[in-house]
Amino acid sequence: MNLTVLLTNILNLINGYIIPLLVAIAIIVFFWGIVRYIMGAGGEDKQSAVKLITSGIIGLVVMLSVWGIVALVSNTLGISGTQAVSLPQVP
Repeated sequence: MNLTVLLTNILNLINGYIIPLLVAIAIIVFFWGIVRYIMGAGGEDKQSAVKLITSGIIGLVVMLSVWGIVALVSNTLGISGTQAVSLPQVP
């Protein structure tokens, strides 16, 4: 196993499982905050629920913004995850 195969496997793991898992966790935190806000009658429960909702929204915005910026840069530069990068060589 060479370094290229190892890096390709790591990137496939990140793109295939870790990023969707993090987005799903942020969505769950957001909706859990909404449920706690609706169910909470006291002021302290609502404050912690608002913090959960805010954390979920911030997490989603940051992750999706970074994902979009990376896609924009890779499309602008013509970089694709499927093609090999040719390294410069000294003659």
